[in-house]
Amino acid sequence: MHRDTVHDLNSGLVALTSIAEPFFDGTDARLDAQPTLADDIPQPFLRLLVHQDHMTARLTEHYGRSVFLSVLEDRRLDSTYTRKILLTLDSTETVVEFGIARIILPLVPKPARDEILARQDPLGDILIRHNVLRSIDPKWYLRFGRQSPFVRHFGGGGPVFGRVGIIHCNRQPAIQLLEIVNDAPSE
Repeated sequence: MHRDTVHDLNSGLVALTSIAEPFFDGTDARLDAQPTLADDIPQPFLRLLVHQDHMTARLTEHYGRSVFLSVLEDRRLDSTYTRKILLTLDSTETVVEFGIARIILPLVPKPARDEILARQDPLGDILIRHNVLRSIDPKWYLRFGRQSPFVRHFGGGGPVFGRVGIIHCNRQPAIQLLEIVNDAPSE
């Protein structure tokens, strides 16, 4: 999905601030973050971000190995569960994704919801395993420079790229996502 107006690009920064708010203040989340168009994202970030697949599936395909979940922080407020996560490559400490997911729990079927709250497996793997009818809708793309608080999870390099989007479960907008990927060398 391509966005080509300043309004749409600035909406990406608003969405970034909103999803990061439980863990970062708005100024920190937006520090060294620039909205970008899909057409301006270089490879391999383009292949990793501009699609409607689950990120865990795309990362597993790209690196040729499984990814594992580490939940850094999480919050639960009424029917909403938000978590800040890292995905690392199997048998390594190589971080390939930093993410934040805001999940409206009643919109996710109970068996999948229970697994999400158990904090053991990546979100995409759980939704696939439970055959939840879903669609992934990337809305905005962002470039993060060295000063971004998100880049430190990748060892301070940069730039890295990410997307903000929505996962619809059973045709309901159930999950808002921030997914930032790293072009890590496959060991």
